[in-house]
Amino acid sequence: MDDGAAVSRIDAAVKVRDNVYTTYLISPWTKRLLPSLSHRVSPNMVTAVSIVLALVAAWLFAIGSTASVIAGAIVYQLSFAADCLDGQLARYDGTATRVGALLDWQFDRVKETAVVVGLAVGADGEWLAAAALLAMLATRSAITVSYKTLQSQAGEAARQTEPGPLTAAEKWRSLALLPYGDRHLVLGMLAVAIGLRNTLIYLAVWNLAAALLQALRRFDQSQDEAYEDGRTDLHGDGYVGSMLSSRLRFGLHALFAAAIVTVPLWMPATTTWQPYHLVLLPGLLLLAPAVPFWAGPLSSYLFEMGTILLLSRADVSPTLIIAAVVAVTLLRHFVNSDVLTGGLEQGWRRDPLGWELRSVGWLLGAFVASEIAVALVVYTATAAIWRLTSSLADRRRHDAAASGSAAPS
Repeated sequence: MDDGAAVSRIDAAVKVRDNVYTTYLISPWTKRLLPSLSHRVSPNMVTAVSIVLALVAAWLFAIGSTASVIAGAIVYQLSFAADCLDGQLARYDGTATRVGALLDWQFDRVKETAVVVGLAVGADGEWLAAAALLAMLATRSAITVSYKTLQSQAGEAARQTEPGPLTAAEKWRSLALLPYGDRHLVLGMLAVAIGLRNTLIYLAVWNLAAALLQALRRFDQSQDEAYEDGRTDLHGDGYVGSMLSSRLRFGLHALFAAAIVTVPLWMPATTTWQPYHLVLLPGLLLLAPAVPFWAGPLSSYLFEMGTILLLSRADVSPTLIIAAVVAVTLLRHFVNSDVLTGGLEQGWRRDPLGWELRSVGWLLGAFVASEIAVALVVYTATAAIWRLTSSLADRRRHDAAASGSAAPS
């Protein structure tokens, strides 16, 4: 292969359209590693290295000393470089698999969650700030994933259009919205410059603003009838929600309901049951038609986060609150990543309670007995692990079948 062809092959392995940090500071050197790694290291091995490096970064942040925070910031950038390299290597070698694609998506949020928890530990237990940041990150994911997935129903021609490189305006907008890749650099810089506690707070506020901007940009395109054919499992419905969704668009009212649910946050803390919560879920079903279909996954997630926040008004440990946030966000992320990478629709069978019954449970945990919340955390974490492992098993079977059909007879 001549030099020109070799360079073209390397360039073809790099995404044309990516975030600013990856485009200018990561890909220019990671792509140079491709010829050396080609057919010697598998993309999944690089993914595993990325995961290990992220866990090491989380541990270094948790130590909390100046030296460990600097080291953690550096290791976190290396973790992201490996995260980029695995996809580049798969494209370079032509060895992309459905398992690899799913692993890449699934563990992005696991790594980010581990680092945020590490920041909270290093900041002497800033659990509520960490929970707020994780909630904002998951909110942004819900906006992006649900909209893009449902938008893909708009037509085959639109799906086949190859997007070009980011324009100058898109680059600035990308930086302002702080996408996944750029967050690595900003998190590392802030952790070193302003401390771990302030980093959690600044990033939570920044991502809240970014989520609002993303949502506002989506609403002007929310009436497309194609969204009615979207993936229902993105909504996170359980058995009850699935039975009601076709008639009542169950869960879509929650964008408004989330604000009403969180009203007690501004009221005196109490462990006494507030009766109006008993009629909150069925009463607000009347608001369902006001919410665009694509916002269903976002609204159901916000509603559940609102009920988890009510745990802070009861005598509940902050660690239980962040455990609930982590379990719910990882479960929803595993569903999203499965959908984004072409998984089969699973419905409620891998999460029979769904967001609607879990929300009732978080309310009971806040106003009746915190032990209910503990049990729900265990259930949700189990459901997340089950979704992770079962989706990977499905992909392995698919890859094995595809490999077998491609083999010469």
